[in-house]
Amino acid sequence: MRQIVVIILLLLGTVCASAQQFIGCRVDISWAETPMLRTTFHVDAGDLTPSAYRTCYFGLVVTSLGYHEVYVNDTKVGDYVMQPAVSQLDKRALWVEYDITPYLHEGNNELMLWLGQGWGRIYGTPAAVQATVRKSVSDGECGLIYEIVKTDSIWEASPSPYSYTGSWQPMQFGGERYDSRVKERWRPASVYDAKDITVSRQEFAGNRDVGALLPQSIDTLSDGTFLIDFGRVVTGWFQLQCLPIPEGDVITMEYLDHRDAKPPFTETDIYVSDGSGDDDIHFTNRFHMHSFRYVKVKGLAHYLTYGLDIPILMASAVQISAVDPYGGATFECSDPRLNAIHDMVKYTLSRLTFSGYMVDCPHIERMGYGGDGNSSTMTLQTFWDVRDTYRNWLTAWADAMDSTGDLPYVAPAFRTGGGPYW
Repeated sequence: MRQIVVIILLLLGTVCASAQQFIGCRVDISWAETPMLRTTFHVDAGDLTPSAYRTCYFGLVVTSLGYHEVYVNDTKVGDYVMQPAVSQLDKRALWVEYDITPYLHEGNNELMLWLGQGWGRIYGTPAAVQATVRKSVSDGECGLIYEIVKTDSIWEASPSPYSYTGSWQPMQFGGERYDSRVKERWRPASVYDAKDITVSRQEFAGNRDVGALLPQSIDTLSDGTFLIDFGRVVTGWFQLQCLPIPEGDVITMEYLDHRDAKPPFTETDIYVSDGSGDDDIHFTNRFHMHSFRYVKVKGLAHYLTYGLDIPILMASAVQISAVDPYGGATFECSDPRLNAIHDMVKYTLSRLTFSGYMVDCPHIERMGYGGDGNSSTMTLQTFWDVRDTYRNWLTAWADAMDSTGDLPYVAPAFRTGGGPYW
C-alpha cells in the first residue's frame, strides 16, 4: 500500500482558534443588517476534470457573526438554512465548510455571501464574515492544499432589501422588512475586528426545510384583512405571492398562534413595493423565523373594491427544524388518546429543536433554558438522534459559565439571571 503524503501550503488553523478580522458592509456610520458580499476567482479547466491520476476539491470555510447563505455563480450552495447554529456571539463564532466544487465552471467564478445579523442584535456584533476558499489537489501519493480566496477589503459589499423589525428581545422578536426599492449599491467591504472572539467548528449539522404546509382556509375579515389558517402551529418561514401594489405601499404580515389573538402582535413582517409594473409580489423569510398557525395579511384591501375576492395567489408555511417531525421513532397502540398525546408531544418538540439547541418557546423568548432541556432530554433523544444538537448546546453552556462555575438560566447566555440548573 502506497503512503500518501500531504503537504500543507498554508496555515489551516486548529479546530478552535482566535478570530481576527471579519468583513461587513458599512452604511454611513452603522453596519448593514443583511449585507451581501462578493468576490470573483479563477478556476482552470483542468481543476474541474478529475482523472485517475489527479483530483481537485474546492472547499469554502465560512465563519459568520449571525446567519449566512452561500451563493456560487448565482446558485445557492446546499440545502441548510439559517446557518450557523447558535453561539454566544460576543465569545464564540462557528465555522461551516461547504463543498463548492460542483458549482464551479472554467474561468471566473463569483462567490457571494449573504449575511443576517440575527442574534448579533443581542450581543452587539454586526453582520460580518470571515471566509476562505481552499483548493485541495491529490495525485494519489501527494496532497497539496492552496488558499486561493480569503475575505479582505478587496471584496465588494452592498446593503440588501432585507432589514429587521422588532428588537430581537423577548416578546419583541419582530420579523423582517423587505423594501424592494432598495437596490444593490456595491462598495469596498469594511473590516470588523473580532480579536476577542473564539472560532470553532460547528458540531451541529444544520436546519432544514422539513416540509411546507398549504393554507386550510383564507378568510376575508371585515376590515379587509386576509386571515390565512395553516391548520396547525409551525415554526419556520412564511411565503407569499400576491397581486402587485403601487410604489411605496406596504403589505403587513402579522403572525398568530390562535385565531382571536389581540394586538400588539410580537411577530410581524413588512413588504414595501417598488411599484415595478404588473409583476406579482413575492415574499419569503430569510434570516428570521416565526411560530404561527395564522397569518393576517394587510395592505390588499383595495382589491376588494375591484370585485376580486382574494388577491393572494400563493401562501405556504415552510417548516424549519433540526429534526423531521414526521420521522424518527414511532409509537402506536390501541388507545387513540395515548396515540394523540404521543403525536402532540413529538410534534411540539420538533418545533422547539433547531439551530443547535432546544428553546422554551420559538416566538416569545426563543431561549435555551436548561431546565426545559433537562426535563425533556430523555424524551427528545428517544424520538430522534440529536447528538449534534447537544454537542453544540453543551459548548454554549461552557461559554455561559462564569469564573465561579455558576450557570445562567439559559445558554447561549442572556440577561436572565442564574442559579441551579433548574
